[in-house]
Amino acid sequence: MPGVRRFLDRSVARAGAVFAVAGLLGSAAPPPVTAETIVQRFAPGEQPPSGTQLAPPVSAITQRTNLPSSFYVIPWFTVDLDDPGATTTLFAIRNEQEADNEVTVEYYDPSFGSLGDEFVVLGGMQVLTRNVRDAGLAESGVVSGFIRILADAPVTVDTFQITPSEAFASGGVPVDVSGGGLCTSWRSRFLLGGGFSGGTVLTLLFNQPLGPGEPSLRGTAYNEAGNEINTFSITTDEFAIQVPASDLVLPGNPFGSLTLEFLAPEEEGAIVNTGAVQANYDALGLFSVAIEGHCLDEVGPIL
Repeated sequence: MPGVRRFLDRSVARAGAVFAVAGLLGSAAPPPVTAETIVQRFAPGEQPPSGTQLAPPVSAITQRTNLPSSFYVIPWFTVDLDDPGATTTLFAIRNEQEADNEVTVEYYDPSFGSLGDEFVVLGGMQVLTRNVRDAGLAESGVVSGFIRILADAPVTVDTFQITPSEAFASGGVPVDVSGGGLCTSWRSRFLLGGGFSGGTVLTLLFNQPLGPGEPSLRGTAYNEAGNEINTFSITTDEFAIQVPASDLVLPGNPFGSLTLEFLAPEEEGAIVNTGAVQANYDALGLFSVAIEGHCLDEVGPIL
């Protein structure tokens, strides 16, 4: 789709009431994140409102003339530049060949606005480790977004977040775009009680967010018995967001699963849309586990 830009704007309806989820993205800088993400949640039997208008097309995160040999996306990073002991994001890139490998690292805010990039040449089997705090993205403030990593030859990528002042680390799951890491339909679990007192936070990467005019994602929540709890939708024009699972699930359901579908524009001939899902299960400072969602596409992942 010419001129299409893709990644994230969110909406949720809770028992018929629409509310905006605040404080999830932090204050990205510069440029600031101004898009509103709304989550709409519907009890069983309720239906999403109809008659929404199409939003202007946006570009895709995978939109390139030629896909590189290796194409990874770190779907969410955050760094507090005002406090050296506060949270930052680390990642590593390993050259998986014995020859030199040219690698480009691109930093974006959630709206796909460029925060900067860097070009490196990795020697054979060399590993580059980067602390986002040292990437020069801004002078101060909390900066969040996503990272694209593009290489001429095969690489592997890992990432995690650390909070040195609390001696705490939280895992992350890079998306292997060149290896088929983007799918249309996903399933994930949520843990909102017991030892996971910090709940579950979903990281959602949208290849093409549809903007404020129509939902970019629809989903269904189930309890552990397999009974449908509620449905929900997320309307966004941002490419990367984090959403607490508690915003998607009706109260009183501490454990269960979610099915999520990235939606194509409601127009004739629209392409299949894709994205990526990961869940972070948090025990409030004791430990945190990140797990990639399960792709449900029968025909295989689609870029």
